[in-house]
Amino acid sequence: DQKSLHILKNAKLSGEVLLNLVNNVLDAAKLRSEKMELASIEVNFDSIINKVFTINSENLKRGGITAKAEIDKKLPKSLWIDPSRILQIFMNLMSNALKFTSKGGITISAEQLIHSQEEYIQISIHDTGIGIKEEDKGKLFKMFGKIEQSNTIVNRHGVGLGLNISENLSKLLC
Repeated sequence: DQKSLHILKNAKLSGEVLLNLVNNVLDAAKLRSEKMELASIEVNFDSIINKVFTINSENLKRGGITAKAEIDKKLPKSLWIDPSRILQIFMNLMSNALKFTSKGGITISAEQLIHSQEEYIQISIHDTGIGIKEEDKGKLFKMFGKIEQSNTIVNRHGVGLGLNISENLSKLLC
């Protein structure tokens, strides 16, 4: 019946949320202890961006939020990276953008940069969300960092690990 199906769906979702939390705590511990191991696999960069949009399509649709990608044409089509970790970074960034964007859109950008003869990819996500106060920006990448506004936490979803993990993975991927 419908009630049982609803209960099962909620139980499955709760299990997925709990598994994600445990995985984030484990990733944070591995990064902190410098025990994180990375793969190096040739992947199509566009396929990773497409996967981010596909995974988040229901949330985007439900919120009436548009999404687009702006990928630098100079970026090679295939890269040697750890696809699961780069996807994890994108998903953490997209998750935050979705949490704080109630209308408008989200844009994923990837640009090839050269600094001191080294090539880098700068990844950014821009959204039309509520924005962040200048004094709160320092909290964003701290472990368990959450932004408060008028003695209330702006977003009760998540535990404040995603951006910290993303920052540390980004450094490790360089």
